[in-house]
Amino acid sequence: MDLPLKKIVSRFFGSYILLNIPKLVGLSISLLTLPIIISAIQLKEYGMVQFTFAIGAVVSTIAGTRISIAAKHDLVNNKDWAFLHCFIKRWQIFSLPGLALLFLLVYLLDLAPNPENQKLITTTMIIVIYALFGNIFESSYFEYLVAKEKFRQWMVAQSIFISVPLFISALTAYIFHDTILFVATFILAQFAIIVSLWIHLVIREQLYKKYKNSSADNRCLSYGLVMTMSDIVAILSDRAIVLLSAPLFGYGPTAVLSVSQKMRDGSAGLIKSISPLVYAPMVTIQKEQLKAYIKKYGAATLMLGICFTGIIAIAGTIYISFFLPLEVRPAITYFLIMISPFPLGIIGIIMHTFLDSHLESRKLITLGIIANTLSIGVILAMGALFGVIGLPIALAIDGFVVFLSYYIVVHKFL
Repeated sequence: MDLPLKKIVSRFFGSYILLNIPKLVGLSISLLTLPIIISAIQLKEYGMVQFTFAIGAVVSTIAGTRISIAAKHDLVNNKDWAFLHCFIKRWQIFSLPGLALLFLLVYLLDLAPNPENQKLITTTMIIVIYALFGNIFESSYFEYLVAKEKFRQWMVAQSIFISVPLFISALTAYIFHDTILFVATFILAQFAIIVSLWIHLVIREQLYKKYKNSSADNRCLSYGLVMTMSDIVAILSDRAIVLLSAPLFGYGPTAVLSVSQKMRDGSAGLIKSISPLVYAPMVTIQKEQLKAYIKKYGAATLMLGICFTGIIAIAGTIYISFFLPLEVRPAITYFLIMISPFPLGIIGIIMHTFLDSHLESRKLITLGIIANTLSIGVILAMGALFGVIGLPIALAIDGFVVFLSYYIVVHKFL
């Protein structure tokens, strides 16, 4: 059995480029619209919006995103009933708790003491609605396309899903200078697009018929629920900078930090896109083959990561210097610190995808909870000791720790 490296190389100018076109489109539109948005709704309110989006990311993780991801393992093996089975199970489990959360937010809105708190709760409600009831369509749809290696369709859908809401919401912010309307437009556009794509997929692929005519098991459900705890810790770690900086340092510093983290996440997405490309091949390879790949190609992969990191470091510095307001200039330093672990990213993603594709839930849970709990502790400590600058340093430390954790698990415990 060939190592996945050969499959990656043979399809590099095909599938890999297709996977990254929507990310590049989304990143480009995001960078083009960011100066417009910041000038339209002010830096402080932009920081508030990023804080609420971080809350939404945590809520969507709690609401079982991993269940949809776990369904991908069955879909790779042509068990297409898993698509609707996991979708329906997610809906049954999380719809009532989700409604309870929304009622709680409505109650808090009524108690809000000032317009600023009312705006915060209102934007949170809008984002939480999508996190609960929109993400279930989003994750199941795109995971299906990845499992079936429909990369061209994935590219088109992702490009539309990412770019259209960004463009419409930025235009709304520019015309109306209203934060709530800006957020509502973005979420409504995302919801309309993903539900339309999802319905079209179900009809075209006859997924309801396949679901009704098959005897479904709950493997993806049990694996997804088990992994959710680890994912909650992971998303808290990933969003800890924004979630902590807002209450500790205010929305202004949060906005600057979120700019650097948004650029870092956009760049990291180009590395993470390797995961769906190799997921299907990884299902069939053995641990000895993975170790052989790391031993043989590790140095070359590291050099590729260094070159990639250098390019985005230069590009990010130029962008912040020439296109964003002067008050955002500290984001350059934050960004360069955050991307320092990137040279190790490709190998790390390959090791994580191997564990995920083999449903190594116990190892992934242990790894995720330990590494990310440590990360949250480091972020809290660095923020307390060094202030705002301590947060990106902690995020960089986290990147190195996560890579080391995957390396140890793959080489010592498999």
